[in-house]
Amino acid sequence: MKRDVDSRKLQKNYDIAQPDLKDVEKKMNQSKTGAAVSWFFIIAAIVLIQFSIYRKSSDAPYDDSAAGMQIQLSAKYITGIKQMTGQNPMMQNRLDQMEQQINNYQGGKKHLAGIPVMAEISGREAAMKELDRMAADPDSVSDSSNLPVFYRLYHDGSASLDSTELNVLKDYGWVGRLALSQDKSDTDPERRAVLQSASRLVLLAGLLTMAAVAVLIAGVILFIITMVKGIKGTIKSNLVMPETPGVLLLETFAIYLVLSTSLPLLLVLIVPGFSEGRILMSVAAGLLPILWPLFRGAKWNEYRTAIGWHRGKGIFREVGAGIVGYITGLPLMVGALIIVMILVKHTGTTPSHPVVFELNRSPLFIFLLASVYAPFVEETLFRGALYGYLRRSLPWAVSGIITGFIFAILHPQGWIAVPIIGVIGFNFCAIREWRGSAIASMTAHAMNNGSLMLILIIALS
Repeated sequence: MKRDVDSRKLQKNYDIAQPDLKDVEKKMNQSKTGAAVSWFFIIAAIVLIQFSIYRKSSDAPYDDSAAGMQIQLSAKYITGIKQMTGQNPMMQNRLDQMEQQINNYQGGKKHLAGIPVMAEISGREAAMKELDRMAADPDSVSDSSNLPVFYRLYHDGSASLDSTELNVLKDYGWVGRLALSQDKSDTDPERRAVLQSASRLVLLAGLLTMAAVAVLIAGVILFIITMVKGIKGTIKSNLVMPETPGVLLLETFAIYLVLSTSLPLLLVLIVPGFSEGRILMSVAAGLLPILWPLFRGAKWNEYRTAIGWHRGKGIFREVGAGIVGYITGLPLMVGALIIVMILVKHTGTTPSHPVVFELNRSPLFIFLLASVYAPFVEETLFRGALYGYLRRSLPWAVSGIITGFIFAILHPQGWIAVPIIGVIGFNFCAIREWRGSAIASMTAHAMNNGSLMLILIIALS
């Protein structure tokens, strides 16, 4: 009798457990389906973005904006050296190097941005002779449509230019201002301001070089210490991965890629020529997917823990850890940068981010976009969602390499920049693993982008 009662209880418990087992099995199948669909869209978005980058590079083999910016920095530096050291044989050597850089940049074409510095170093007559050669063969000049403006300036003077021609020269940034001041005395306020700006760039370059050497030495020391501690196993991970939201993290990242590729294209179709709208759509594409797990019913505390939205061991301590982590990764970044420089030398292609060319028009907005918005969104989605999902089933280094690689190939600089951007992304993953909180990796990201943007803003002003 007792055995019958016990057997009925067991059967009852089994019947109760069956739906739970079916629910678990159903959730597992849903997770597999969600992961498969997410990876499909991730791969599709990567292919589409890479095709878009390739198409732009093939349709426009000569990047006039990139060339102009690179030449502008070289011209400004050479002019600053002359202001500080005077005319000397080395100046002509530097000018020859810059001329070679102009002629070999991409497609073997010349660029008018080199004319003003030629006038400064070799004299106005040399610049006019070069303009005559360009005018005889306009197809050899990348920005040949502006030849008449430069020709009029150096043959007739700045007073001969109308407002439209003045605006053309202003589009060349500092080089344009140097060109407009070429027939003024060094005591003229406008010309003095242009020349002082060049001298400041030389001083900035010197200070940055000394600071970079000091920071790199600190980075090498920290890197060695980290390696020793890693071998001994004394570095502990503070990454916490709750059971949920699970595959929702991967879905979030997939939605981010789909929106970031589709929304800007949709805007172009609806409002052609609205370039500012592309940036706004990209911002929306980064923020909207973050809400997806909450929409799907994920618990807030578990979700924010999974993506690193917590204070860790304290905000200020995490910020400090982000700075230390970034400096520790510098030796790896320098090694990757050397690889990129070798690739640049052999391919003749210089990687550049399109957003950099907006600096002259809206420096503050671009600075905030690069050093505040990008660290917040990209660390949440790459090191929070993508890395968090991969880390559930893979070792941290493998997860970091995959995340870093995807992070690199999604940037518009192209394949030539993958080594350096990939290493930077891997370093952010290591910081996220070490600290758990995304505050540290966001700090490192902001430090990386902010310093580069600040240097460019000062250099191009």
